[in-house]
Amino acid sequence: MSTRSSIFKDFCNKRKLSLDEVAYIGDDINCFDLLCNVGIAACPNNAISQIKEIPGIIQLGKNGGDGVVRQFAELILSS
Repeated sequence: MSTRSSIFKDFCNKRKLSLDEVAYIGDDINCFDLLCNVGIAACPNNAISQIKEIPGIIQLGKNGGDGVVRQFAELILSS
């Protein structure tokens, strides 16, 4: 796991959460490891292709900064 993933895993452990209980949006290579290990992974429309190719990732229709977090939240709440 990357340093970022290790820090995030520690964050979850302190709160007694598993990564399967986490929803995460990422768009660049520094998010790759986390996106591969969380319960719900999503990316904005303008994410790099390597992120869009992660199996099972939800590709959102909005670009980062254009309401993608709201779109992701609404998707989670409606399911």
